[in-house]
Amino acid sequence: FTLIRKIINSPIKLHGLAHITGGGIKDNLERILPDPNFCVPGYNQVNVDAEIDLSCLQIPEIFDILRTKVDGSIRADDAMLSTFNCGAGLIAIVSPEDEQNLISLINTMEYNAYSAGRIAADGARKVRFLNNLDWSKRPQKK
Repeated sequence: FTLIRKIINSPIKLHGLAHITGGGIKDNLERILPDPNFCVPGYNQVNVDAEIDLSCLQIPEIFDILRTKVDGSIRADDAMLSTFNCGAGLIAIVSPEDEQNLISLINTMEYNAYSAGRIAADGARKVRFLNNLDWSKRPQKK
């Protein structure tokens, strides 16, 4: 909770925060995208998609072990992404102007933050995956 408090108490305007648990990135991130059927009076509702560049994810080795060593078969990327967070345990949505400030703030707390996507206007409240997972890309050591 210390990390969340620090973000909330900072000048960074947080638009959304998704804890990526069972169901993977897609299911958990879609839950926090604005619902086009719900509009708060005085708030201009827009339909958006979240685009996640899979090649940016820094995947801890344990997920590669789960993908390749359990029962001797290699799991497909889509199966891994729909089951596990693949190292993206928390996804924050901020404006592009706040992105680098948020990354710096989180990294000062000995977490590993990085950019892996963007919000795209004129969407349908969906998560779109771009590129492929790079199973050799590991989190940076702190």
